[in-house]
Amino acid sequence: TSPLIMALRDKHGQDSQIDLLVSEAFYETAFALTGVNVVYTFKIGDVVNPLVGSNTSIFASYERLERLSSRLQSVNYDVVLNLTHTDYSAALAYIVNCKDTVGHTLDEFGVNIVRGDWTNYYSNSYLNRSFNRFNLVDVHSQMAGVQPQKKLFFNLDQKIREKISEDFENACSSSNFLIGVVPGASNIQKRWETSKFAKMLTQLNKNYNIIAIIIGSSDDLDLGQKILSELPNAKNYCGKTTLQETAALLELCDLVITNDTGPM
Repeated sequence: TSPLIMALRDKHGQDSQIDLLVSEAFYETAFALTGVNVVYTFKIGDVVNPLVGSNTSIFASYERLERLSSRLQSVNYDVVLNLTHTDYSAALAYIVNCKDTVGHTLDEFGVNIVRGDWTNYYSNSYLNRSFNRFNLVDVHSQMAGVQPQKKLFFNLDQKIREKISEDFENACSSSNFLIGVVPGASNIQKRWETSKFAKMLTQLNKNYNIIAIIIGSSDDLDLGQKILSELPNAKNYCGKTTLQETAALLELCDLVITNDTGPM
């Protein structure tokens, strides 16, 4: 998303206002993006949960949506760009009540509609990924009608950078070759076997004075432990770092070996 945001700012001017509406899970990521004015978070559970269970309340759901829509409508956006393809994101794009909406939204009858040729392409490529020939960064940029920047942008807090660096200076020799290892992935088919990670790192350790830094979420903790069991001098940070701390760890590494997943 960051190349798109910077390209939009280049096109519309540095004084333009670019806000993000994201689910709570992506708040930390969105907050670290360069060029964003305001980050709004949305908890789908706040709307869905009152509709299920013993204490159902359609009014509670309505009130929460109304507060969000009122807040967004008060800004008077010139354009809404929906980068996702879900039904609830289409509903969120609709409640902003902006005349110019690109991506999935709703018509006056509440039917999901698609606006934009590249949005149509994206929606179909999501269902037929093996036929897709474009990077998602390029697809998003084409949806918005801009030329993407050639790099990613991420605001790394300097205090966190200094803290992580200091921790490693105390724990590691300057002669150590730091290798970041990311063994997890949301799709199990994208995961390289932990035994192969361990075998590769063991071989590297014969030729270099390495320290392996295992990076991932709490879901990857067991994967990290399996590697650690075969490479005792590794450090397992799975589930122990924030996004900012993860970025600082990656920045320290001389080499990163990763599956196709977020930290990549």
